[in-house]
Amino acid sequence: MNGEFDTELNIIEEAAHAGIRLVQKDYYVLVFGSEEGEKLLSAAKKCAETETEQIWYPVDPTHVALLQYCTEENPMEPLLVGEQTAEKLKQLGAEEVYVGIGSCYTEKREIVFSYQQALYCSDKGKIEKQNVVEYSRELWKRNMPWYPLEMEEKLQVATKNGNSEQVKEIFIKIREENLGKIHLSANGGKVVISGITSTLIRMCNNMAESMETEQLLEKVQTEQSFPKALEVLETQFLRLCEENYHSRSRKSEIYYQKLEEYLEKNYGNPSLGVPMVAEEFWTIRKLFFYLFQGDDGEIF
Repeated sequence: MNGEFDTELNIIEEAAHAGIRLVQKDYYVLVFGSEEGEKLLSAAKKCAETETEQIWYPVDPTHVALLQYCTEENPMEPLLVGEQTAEKLKQLGAEEVYVGIGSCYTEKREIVFSYQQALYCSDKGKIEKQNVVEYSRELWKRNMPWYPLEMEEKLQVATKNGNSEQVKEIFIKIREENLGKIHLSANGGKVVISGITSTLIRMCNNMAESMETEQLLEKVQTEQSFPKALEVLETQFLRLCEENYHSRSRKSEIYYQKLEEYLEKNYGNPSLGVPMVAEEFWTIRKLFFYLFQGDDGEIF
């Protein structure tokens, strides 16, 4: 029981090693995850001994994967295969198994995506307490860029308020939710990358000078990877954040300076002005208590 599904060549070699010739069939990958990794691996080995036309291999200490195919002679739904195989693993000693099922592909080079999808779904199933998660049924919509409107508003407010820590937290969340998705499918990865970068660049354009936006576009376009592009964008937001922070501090100083000048002009005698304001405040407070105090003495 072995195998690697990182490349098309690895898939073909492992299939040949198992005595299986990959022909024109629809292939997909299932990933089974469990916190009891040793029990899961032991159960998968027993399962592999009884099923001759299956390719099983350990992914890591808590996951094992299975390459499955679907033809007219073997028309079982992937979801049903996942449920039945998980039940069989439990009967063979595995505990608390979470199943992730990737999409079906005819082209061997695309089976890699099915593996990535299945691994992603298995982890999502564990987090969301779902025993079986099939990518094509439940997670295709989630493969869209994770960037909800409320997060955009938070990032805009944080940048304008000069809150650099919150800006960093938002970018951490963007990475957590999106970096794992760009490997799930060729087209889906492009959608995620273009969706996130275009949104962030548009926001920068709304808050910065047009010349700065052009320079930012050039920097993003020269980057070879999405993570690097995110670094460039985060740096730009933090720079805007710092500028806004200093600008707000300066505005604050001007405000208090004008307030002080106003008080000096209208209340030239501090010993007279302040007590007058305090006396008015206490009068209003006493009236409030008088009007809204119940029989028991509590304010309602």
